[in-house]
Amino acid sequence: MEKKRILYFDAIKFVAIIFVFVCHFARTLERYHISYGFKILPDALFSIYTGTAGSVLFFIVSGAALMHVYQDQINLKSYFMKRVKGIYPMFWISFIIFFCIQFYTGGGYDKNIPLLRSIYTLVGMDGLAENFCATFYTVGEWFLGIIIILYILFPALKKFVDEFPNATLAVSFLTGIIVDYTYSAGHVDITKIFVVWIPVFVLGMVFSKNMKTVNNCMVLASMVLLTVFTVFDLEFINTMTRIYIVGMALFFLLVYLFNNIENRVFRIVSSFVSRYTYPIFLVHHRVMIIFIKKFSNHVLSAGEVVWLFIFVILMTMVSSYLVERITNAVLVLWRENDA
Repeated sequence: MEKKRILYFDAIKFVAIIFVFVCHFARTLERYHISYGFKILPDALFSIYTGTAGSVLFFIVSGAALMHVYQDQINLKSYFMKRVKGIYPMFWISFIIFFCIQFYTGGGYDKNIPLLRSIYTLVGMDGLAENFCATFYTVGEWFLGIIIILYILFPALKKFVDEFPNATLAVSFLTGIIVDYTYSAGHVDITKIFVVWIPVFVLGMVFSKNMKTVNNCMVLASMVLLTVFTVFDLEFINTMTRIYIVGMALFFLLVYLFNNIENRVFRIVSSFVSRYTYPIFLVHHRVMIIFIKKFSNHVLSAGEVVWLFIFVILMTMVSSYLVERITNAVLVLWRENDA
């Protein structure tokens, strides 16, 4: 039986994609040496990078949403087929479209990259692998590679969460903190190591299984933590440990704020997020590069920054709509061939 959709999960995803989108917009301006005196959002929220705040929310909600859908026994074949159909057709279509655009505008591709590394693109891991070696990465970000790994691990993690939820949560966070304080491969940022994201994914799973709601004490503690991390310089706390604390507090606070909202506007936002979050996530950065590059070495006023931001949003939405429609058409053909 299909589970009832949790609307506040979609609302939190909406907040998360805003955080990521705004940060990528600012970094793309900087990439093309565009001077701007106005920021849509600050680069850091609660002592962590704003884009990372969006990422941690996505990972928590992903674990929570999967656990909500798969409360009972998992049919592994059905589970993995659904993940494959949900991830790869749209990813491959997006890659082909934007790789062709990049090929034309850039006068070819980097021939120093071994063609064998296209396997990373085939399995959706090129954005993550880009942090370790040159790949044909075009769309999807490092986040996609991490979420694919977490999806693969989910059935095994679910067994532990079903049997030992609190112990699994504690061990996963302890492991993540140990890695945070012992990791020394400085050429690769720790946020690109998949194991450090398991704790927040498990947190979402445990929330869906045992918590489901947030009480007043949790909200108060979350507000205090977020205030402390905003007011005080806590750089002495390692990166992932700060991300864990802020991500957990922010998630609980947003659950509390969105939990009882079910009006028409909220449902429209939920429907939009459920349909377009993934294509927006796939294409937004490449769309930004295509259109922002035109302004290289310019100095933009606050008004121009806002107009460019709105324009990039519109172009991202158009691209996401087209990618989503093409993908749906391909999946219809897939289902007809399976019939």
